Amino acid sequence: MSGPVAGRFWRSVLEADVARVLDGVKSPEGRYHHDGQAALYMSTSPAFARLAIDRYLRPGDRRGSSFRWR
Repeated sequence: MSGPVAGRFWRSVLEADVARVLDGVKSPEGRYHHDGQAALYMSTSPAFARLAIDRYLRPGDRRGSSFRWR
């Protein structure tokens, strides 16, 4: 597990997931996490945050917002 990070980060989520923006990933395995590791993917800019979820969008999905936190 990684330690604390500092800075300004962005995360883009689907509209249906807005209330869970800080919950982390839904799946037990992904591109950069595996074996049930907890993960919270963040980006350094709103544009990168939007690009990060583009590959997961399906017809009819509505993009929510990009959220910023420090």
